[in-house]
Amino acid sequence: MLVSHATLPKAGVDISVKTAGGSNVGTLAAVTNLKLTGGEMTHTVNHPNITGTGAPFTFTWTAPATPGDYLLRAVGNAINNNGNEAGDAWN
Repeated sequence: MLVSHATLPKAGVDISVKTAGGSNVGTLAAVTNLKLTGGEMTHTVNHPNITGTGAPFTFTWTAPATPGDYLLRAVGNAINNNGNEAGDAWN
């Protein structure tokens, strides 16, 4: 996942894979700039810089043995790094 923004300098994310009932499913694992918290991947405390094409967040997901329909949800957040939500942009 790549988060980019024309003016904001830092980035964050929240990534999850859920069943239709809202339970976490499969196994998420961090590769770069992420940590696993409560079954979801979130950015590390030190938000990575947005440079060039953006801030990369790399993860893997191992599907469960049982086939089914699963929802991958990923939210990117470009931030101004002022410590509060004012002026940040998520999508």
